[in-house]
Amino acid sequence: MMDREYTAIKAQLDRLELGRQKDHLLMQALIDQNEMLREQLDKMTQMLVSLQSAGIAGVLDATTKEDSLRQDQWLDNQDLCDLLKVTPRSLQRYRSEGLLPYKCTRNHFIQKRMS
Repeated sequence: MMDREYTAIKAQLDRLELGRQKDHLLMQALIDQNEMLREQLDKMTQMLVSLQSAGIAGVLDATTKEDSLRQDQWLDNQDLCDLLKVTPRSLQRYRSEGLLPYKCTRNHFIQKRMS
């Protein structure tokens, strides 16, 4: 009877030991993967810093500023009436005759400042 109990207990201990070994291997794999991800993040951070120091960030900022200036170059009806010193009906006539290029957005007519 003792031998059977001893064998059963020994089998349970062996299963527990295998489970612990598997857990240890899994934990080590996670630690290794975490370290690899940290190294990749460090490389990407270094690349970003070098790009910023090379002035690429300034180019991107300038492009953003140019885009915002382009958006500011559009005039609505009231602004254009004030600029040309004409009535809204005159603007409509200029549009109808093709003299004034325009775009219609959300039921509003807008014109480029250059035109």
